[in-house]
Amino acid sequence: MSSHLDTKGWQPIATAPRDGTHIMAWTDLNDREIVFWNDQSPGRGSAEKGYWACANQEHFGVTAILWQPLPDEPTAAQVRRAERLLESQREAERRDRRR
Repeated sequence: MSSHLDTKGWQPIATAPRDGTHIMAWTDLNDREIVFWNDQSPGRGSAEKGYWACANQEHFGVTAILWQPLPDEPTAAQVRRAERLLESQREAERRDRRR
């Protein structure tokens, strides 16, 4: 794992990985987006090489100003616990509706 991914907290976007790694970015619109660096030119006639692309494809690209690593994926045990809790909550809601 790269050393830039070991640091927690918001950092200047200039220090972000540009290898396709998905990161959390803070944009100039005061919003968070999951983004990755796309090496392609952002459009016809553009001299720029690359841009921050949104992972959800909702936006073509964003002006990222800060970044931080995404959290680790949950473990299988964490997912199972969350699924059991969710099912318990759903069952309680069904019981409440029957009353």
